[in-house]
Amino acid sequence: MSQDPYDTAAGTTLGPKAYFGQVFTDAFFVYISKGEPKQVFDPGQHSPAKKFTQIKIDGLCTKNDGSTYTIAREIICEFGREWAGVVLPSLKKLGAHPGELNERWASWEMVENGQSWTSKTSGELVKGTTFKFIEFYPDEVTCRAAESQFYHRPDDGPAVDPLDASHPMPEDPPADSGAARASAAAFLPSLWKLTKGGADAFYAAIANQPLLAAHFDSNSPEVVAIVESGAA
Repeated sequence: MSQDPYDTAAGTTLGPKAYFGQVFTDAFFVYISKGEPKQVFDPGQHSPAKKFTQIKIDGLCTKNDGSTYTIAREIICEFGREWAGVVLPSLKKLGAHPGELNERWASWEMVENGQSWTSKTSGELVKGTTFKFIEFYPDEVTCRAAESQFYHRPDDGPAVDPLDASHPMPEDPPADSGAARASAAAFLPSLWKLTKGGADAFYAAIANQPLLAAHFDSNSPEVVAIVESGAA
């Protein structure tokens, strides 16, 4: 590796941008005919030849400050390569049927969908993007842990009951005892937030997490420091 920081800066590439959150979907048939507005398909008045499948995908993500934002796409499955060439293959690779996507915790990338247009404001060419699913997770805890690991940042944790021992720590600490303690300590501030600043609940939450209980109790300096600073 170069010892010159300018050489390192010159060789830096943009890494993949991944999104983590809960996905919500809706699917229905629509009627599309040139010169007419898109409508929900009505078999009583619309021709089957102009019946198409629309899938709406909303990805609900959470920022570091706790605020949320949504990435949404409405896709006509029979048009272009967006669905058949990007979204659906990513689902199949994960062994998921489109009907199983709603309310699942997932990670995804936003990749080019093959569509482009000229911006009316800037005049620049804009390339459309769509969902390419990377992984599915059994619950929010696992999803948030994966997000923290991907971006190499401490996990602030989801809004779950911290006294519930059924939620394990996101990952095992290193084998070295000093490194293991330091790794576990990184989760203490998150646990304090989840217990809403209650010392007794904080102590109980630590006791219910084996990977924390192996290193900390109410008398541990790290725990005392958090309680004292939080109570101030």
